[in-house]
Amino acid sequence: MVIEQPKPVVIFPVIEQWSTNLCECDSVCDCCMALWCYPCFNCITAKDHGECMCLPLLECWGLIPPITMAMRVSTRLTYGIESSSGVHLTVFSMATKMVIQQPRPIAVTAASDQWTTSICECDTVNECCFSVWCFPCFACIVARDHGQCLCLPLLDMFGLIPPATLSMRVATRKRYGITDSICNDCVYAFFCGPCSWCQIRRELKARLHPVTLLNNRPMG
Repeated sequence: MVIEQPKPVVIFPVIEQWSTNLCECDSVCDCCMALWCYPCFNCITAKDHGECMCLPLLECWGLIPPITMAMRVSTRLTYGIESSSGVHLTVFSMATKMVIQQPRPIAVTAASDQWTTSICECDTVNECCFSVWCFPCFACIVARDHGQCLCLPLLDMFGLIPPATLSMRVATRKRYGITDSICNDCVYAFFCGPCSWCQIRRELKARLHPVTLLNNRPMG
């Protein structure tokens, strides 16, 4: 394992929010296409995002649109929207805003772009039994440990494709740089819901293990 301490990064301007409002219109063509041919617009957006073009067609299988939810999570984590990581020192001037960000130490490990465990792997017998016999409680605890609302997994009952499970897999992948696609996440969330939550739980434990940093500054 290699421990790297990045240098402070000066960011100008601050970008922690969406660059446009939810109801803002960028171009008349896009607004008209989204209004009159909404499925086609969604498919084009998914293709531009690097996902399968037909992915948004799965929206019809749930009261809460799982693909829209997953795409928003993926976009936020890709571009650091509403991110709270790092230590920020904000300096205000008359018309500018500058942030001096001190990044956290980076732990670089081999094969960090893959899940550390397989979908059917069992970490401990207690957690496997807990997920089998009391799956809703197990999913809620994992969501809380992930920093989300405790009751978020309860939204899965409103759709054939579980939106919370799908979004949690996407969020975990984006947070730790795991290479995969939303299509595969959708398959795992639909066919292997409990196993997906167990895999997310194992990934959180593996990625957040304590790391000892050695201070190697010269003496004198």
